[in-house]
Amino acid sequence: MQQLNFAPVPFHGTTLYLVDYNNEPYTPMRPIVEGMGLDWKSQYTKLKDRFASTVVEITTVAEDGKQRPMICMPLRKLAGWLYSVHPDKVKPEIRDTILAYQNECDEVLWQYWTTGMAIKPGISPPPPARDSFLEMLVKEFGKGNLAAAELLKSRYGLALDMEVQRKQNAWKRMTNKQKLEEYGKRFHPGEG
Repeated sequence: MQQLNFAPVPFHGTTLYLVDYNNEPYTPMRPIVEGMGLDWKSQYTKLKDRFASTVVEITTVAEDGKQRPMICMPLRKLAGWLYSVHPDKVKPEIRDTILAYQNECDEVLWQYWTTGMAIKPGISPPPPARDSFLEMLVKEFGKGNLAAAELLKSRYGLALDMEVQRKQNAWKRMTNKQKLEEYGKRFHPGEG
């Protein structure tokens, strides 16, 4: 049996799960169906009939420690199933829940389509990817490394003034007394 990684996801007062299966996120469907207030038997039939090419049965260890098969759908296909549920054909008391699931899915897809990413309100986006080579070059340039300056220019299009950098580095290495003397030479030549 394949080792599975479960990730619990709190969603509208219930806990859903993501399962890593064949290097792709899947979600067990029964918790979603029951979390929405839908009948599992009728949705199971729909999943087998209309989504047979995407659902798989994954055997895993349940909360009670026993092995159980779960009907799972690739996360990338979940929206298709969500939209197959017609709010006007469900009990009035669960209609708002169905619409909430669908609207949140709508919003996520719209954000992804228009901005390239979907961010849930209140959740910080991931930090941008770091370029460790660029960071190393900037540090080396800061030390006065000419080769780093050339690489910054050729690879990243950054034209940096090495002479200005040398002066700034020299200034940083000076003592306060030396800085005062240098200041006096620059701004009061011939005095002293």
